[in-house]
Amino acid sequence: MAENSPPATILVVDDDQGLLRLILKSLRREGYQTAGAVSGQEAMAWLNRNRADLLLLDLKLPDMPGQQIINKLAEFNQRVPFIVITGQGDERAAVEVMKQGAVDYLVKDREFLEFMPAVVGRSLARLENTRRLAVAEEALRKNEAKYRALLNAMPDLMFRLNRAGDYLDFHAERAADLAMPSAEIIGTNIRNSPLPPAAIHTSVVAIQQALETGEMQSFEYSLPMPAGPRDYEARVVASGKDEVVVIVRNITERKRAELRQSVQDAASRALAESATLAEAAPRILRVFCERLGWDLGELWSVDPESQLLRCVETWHPPGISFAQFSAVIRPATFAPGIGLPGRVWAEGKSIWVPDVVCDAHFCRPAEAAREGLHGAFGFPVLLGPDVLGVITYFSREIRKPDRDLLEMFSAVGSQIGQFIERKRLEKEILHISELEQKRIGHDLHDGLCQHLAGIEFMSQVLQQKLAAKSRAETASAAEIARLVRQAISQTRDLARGLSPVVLESEGLMSALEELAARTEQVFKIDCVFQCDAPVLVHDNTVATHLYRIAQEAVGNAVKHGQARRVTLTLASPSECVILAVRDNGAGMPETLANVKGMGLRIMHYRAAIIGASLAIQKEPGNGTAVICSLRSKPAESSLSPMI
Repeated sequence: MAENSPPATILVVDDDQGLLRLILKSLRREGYQTAGAVSGQEAMAWLNRNRADLLLLDLKLPDMPGQQIINKLAEFNQRVPFIVITGQGDERAAVEVMKQGAVDYLVKDREFLEFMPAVVGRSLARLENTRRLAVAEEALRKNEAKYRALLNAMPDLMFRLNRAGDYLDFHAERAADLAMPSAEIIGTNIRNSPLPPAAIHTSVVAIQQALETGEMQSFEYSLPMPAGPRDYEARVVASGKDEVVVIVRNITERKRAELRQSVQDAASRALAESATLAEAAPRILRVFCERLGWDLGELWSVDPESQLLRCVETWHPPGISFAQFSAVIRPATFAPGIGLPGRVWAEGKSIWVPDVVCDAHFCRPAEAAREGLHGAFGFPVLLGPDVLGVITYFSREIRKPDRDLLEMFSAVGSQIGQFIERKRLEKEILHISELEQKRIGHDLHDGLCQHLAGIEFMSQVLQQKLAAKSRAETASAAEIARLVRQAISQTRDLARGLSPVVLESEGLMSALEELAARTEQVFKIDCVFQCDAPVLVHDNTVATHLYRIAQEAVGNAVKHGQARRVTLTLASPSECVILAVRDNGAGMPETLANVKGMGLRIMHYRAAIIGASLAIQKEPGNGTAVICSLRSKPAESSLSPMI
């Protein structure tokens, strides 16, 4: 019996009253609680009132055989473990009763009373073990049911494999999640499974490492499935000396979300690092094509004058040519509602076309078919309710609509719209600043300089009057006149700096020449301007930005580079305008990443506004070269509000 449990109760049924008393006495000495009965009726009556842990039953009773008592107890669902007591010569009957459920049997011989306590103890111990085993099995059954319920509720796939890579067991919530028919899995070696070769190799290595180290191994892999490629994460855990459990989780949605987020971050980074959309557009088109598997990207801008969409940028992977398609794209224009770009413009929302070749609204099906283009989608570039442009993408595969991608592109379209508006405001602020500087420069030149000139004239008159009277104050009056002339000169220099470029096309050359002369005069260094042939810049805004770039570069060379010689050159080779500022100073750092001055950022911004490129590089030996290059007609691209 279990420790700290009450002693077992034993009912002895025997018609021999003398033997019955001896049996009861012997059992009480062993610590058992006992009860006795000399007939079947008396035994049944006692069992109706009490519970016995064990029954010692004589098979031959005066009123009924012992087997009848067992049968009656079974009828009333009172199954009491029993030991059969039989006389010598009745062993065959005892064996038959044993087959019907007796725990053991005793023969009434001379050694009966000696062996009886041991048989009772052994039987009770066996019954206790059986009880404990039944309790444990019930608990195990309940645990198995609980864990089976948990397992069935898990969306993960689970596989049990041996060291050799053979599948021993598996769990799958849905058969569609399996890469092979469920009836073929058990017994198959992982090397013969439909997993990609790289995933098979990684799995075999992970199984060996998990068994050798006892540590969990994890890896990710992609699997082509009928519904499309899926991404999985596998975790391999040792579950015995030569077995592992592999838990496989479908992470397709997570990977797609991560991919969408990385693409959106890349687009945001491209916008943040660009001064204009013309600079950011190729990067945005490239990011979406490369990371999302599209083959051709187009950027369409709304021309506010003609109210038509015009293609301003395209991108496709190197090595892939869409010559015929591109030949149609570049000169094409779309009105609202016409073609994929026009439909996106008219509806103000994203549109997905699984196959443009079969789409009745698509305007270029023949060209698309020749180039092998099928799937397409477009999304608007929005600023509030206004469509500023449209971006379209094409794929050589038929692609089903992806709502998550469309939502992401809608967000990117709004980002681009906000970027355009921000850059427009920045450009407007810069233009207003230039106008204000010009106004202040004109006020200084036409107002303050004239006022100072009057003071100078009056000082000269005062000097002459004092000199005629031989007064000692004559020298002071002359000094006042000199200081006023100096103030006039400085005020004119300020005026030229604030409004350096006159409206004539030659104004940039004159302004740069004055900049060189003034730098040489103020800083006492060699500063020359070189222009072998006249360079005419008809756009005063462009000329002003070029002058400001040169002004900033000269200031950096003198103040930061400690240059002793600065050369400004202006040239116009091959319908380009090239402005260069070279010095012999300390030079720029190896990388410009750590240069945080606003001047460099403003130079880049000014260059981008006029559609120019700006390069800052080290000169041979020492020094720095700042080179700004632009087309002779840079203003053409500014017709589009998106650029």
